[in-house]
Amino acid sequence: MVKAMTTRVAIGFYATFLVAACGGADAPSPKTPVSPAPAPAAAASAPVATPSAWTLPEGPRDAEKTPPAVPAYKLETWKSAIGKVKGVPAPAAECKDWQKRTASENDEATAKKAAAGDVPPGCADAIVDRFLLDPKRGDATDETSHRLVGLSLAGRLARTAASAPVMKDASDKEKVKKFIQGPLRTWMMEQATAIDTLSAAGTTLAPAGRAIVATEAGMADLRLVDKIRSAPTPSTWDKELKAVYEAALDEALEPRKTRGRDAALVGLSDFAALGVATDARVDRARALLSKMYGGRRVDALDGLFLPKESPAIARSWPRFELGRKYWRKVDFVEAAHAAAKEEGDDARLVLALSLALAHGPNSVKDMMAAPSPATLGLDRTDALDDLAAKGGLNAGDAAYDAAYLRSLAVPDGAAASAHLTDVASRAHKAAALLTDPAKKKAAEQLATDTEAAAKATK
Repeated sequence: MVKAMTTRVAIGFYATFLVAACGGADAPSPKTPVSPAPAPAAAASAPVATPSAWTLPEGPRDAEKTPPAVPAYKLETWKSAIGKVKGVPAPAAECKDWQKRTASENDEATAKKAAAGDVPPGCADAIVDRFLLDPKRGDATDETSHRLVGLSLAGRLARTAASAPVMKDASDKEKVKKFIQGPLRTWMMEQATAIDTLSAAGTTLAPAGRAIVATEAGMADLRLVDKIRSAPTPSTWDKELKAVYEAALDEALEPRKTRGRDAALVGLSDFAALGVATDARVDRARALLSKMYGGRRVDALDGLFLPKESPAIARSWPRFELGRKYWRKVDFVEAAHAAAKEEGDDARLVLALSLALAHGPNSVKDMMAAPSPATLGLDRTDALDDLAAKGGLNAGDAAYDAAYLRSLAVPDGAAASAHLTDVASRAHKAAALLTDPAKKKAAEQLATDTEAAAKATK
């Protein structure tokens, strides 16, 4: 009875903090950027009775696109947003150096450099605002201007939810309560409002600017969730009480976490549509999403053994890399068709991988929304199995990749043990084929891990 009352009190005195941190009555309503409409998929091909492992998929293929007109964006929207926000730290000292480096550049050169990730993300506004604040400048009507606005908003977003107030002594319940409902709550509310305001100002930008804002806004929301999770609790709490509190906290934070995920996915979708395969902001977003959603790791395909980029795979490699980064089926289908026209062992490996992944999800959003790993379609490794069985330069890589992809698609229930045992067996065979010490070690580790997981599911 006493313990139950203690639990209710412990959860209760955090209630105000939780509502505020998650965007309650005191915070503006979250506004998630609108996702761009997906490209129309090609009609599904008729089923084949006995398909070859190397049969090329018919779709989805690239659709002919007419570049959309760039809408006019009123700079007053941007000015209003940056004028309202509070609690966003000033740019770091290193930003002054970047201001000097780009002082002689025009807006297009500076925008490209900042958008490509050459500039620290928290410095972007410090170097592009001078163009936007030029009294001679009109509203944003071209891609460069939209990108500049996006960078300005994103630079500020990158500095939100970074350093929360710290309480060193959490031994006294009343002091913890006062700290949470005082300086920590104030900080959380300021950060939540700043993220909402800055992200809302980027929703009507063209994809070149919206991608930057949405991705950075998503990361800001996820950081905020992470900081709230790290809020102090009285050191006198026992494990049971702390577990009850953490469960309630996770439930309260779920809407903000979901908002952050969805905003980041909108940004990644825009980057994919723009064909951006290499971008520091994309890499940071993928890493953070993978941390916050460990069961649906956006960066999972980074673990594949791949050939090095070379002229032999010049046509297939760019599309394969786009697919690997963003989990887009259309990219793997296009990569497969391109690799089929190329020659050599590396082209054959790209083709086998593309064929396997062309059975996977349509996008990173679909991957994360899949009801279970088994529904991802990552167990269609026939071409990789064939490549491994025939030997050759990349046989070991193909064998490992088949095992690795299958390890990402473990079924639920009783079938899990047999599936994991098969993956372990495949990984052992891959290790025997591989000659590179680091790759051989990775294959054996995969075998060890899946063997342990198989035993745990029995």
